[in-house]
Amino acid sequence: MFPARCWLAGLSAVSVLLTGCVSTPDSYPVPPQHQPFRPHAHQTDFVAAADAFAPKFFVRDIHAEGGAWRWTGAEPELRFTLDSIENRKLLYYFVINETTFKDTGPVTLSFWVNGRLLAREKYGSPGEKTFEKGVPQEWLHIGAENRVVARVENPWRSSDGTILGILLQRAGLVE
Repeated sequence: MFPARCWLAGLSAVSVLLTGCVSTPDSYPVPPQHQPFRPHAHQTDFVAAADAFAPKFFVRDIHAEGGAWRWTGAEPELRFTLDSIENRKLLYYFVINETTFKDTGPVTLSFWVNGRLLAREKYGSPGEKTFEKGVPQEWLHIGAENRVVARVENPWRSSDGTILGILLQRAGLVE
């Protein structure tokens, strides 16, 4: 057994360690503040088809399944909310599928913003495409939904009635 002196010395050492040698301050300063990390899930003016939250941007005619791209029907419609409307352009990345192109030939798309025709483009080959054009400021709404439609004027139609338009990759109303 340990003598009482050893226990007493041990308890004294423990109490010194527990109480410390520094007095406790009356208050603590506020730690440095940082802006919260805002992943793309909070972005409201641009969406990639592969984003997990992408369906929140879909209004109609865009297939729920997909990875880096999603099949659309003849009139895919997206919604975007803008914090500002100055110097915005519609940016639309898509693919015209080679297999459907064999049946449809050149594909014509008309791009609409809030019910107004922005442009009509004819694409004479399959593959990756980019559409980019400035949008008049008076067509857009701050803090409200802005609707974008990419109307495929000659979509592919199967014998069972399935309609396929383009493969959506990314789109938005960007600065």
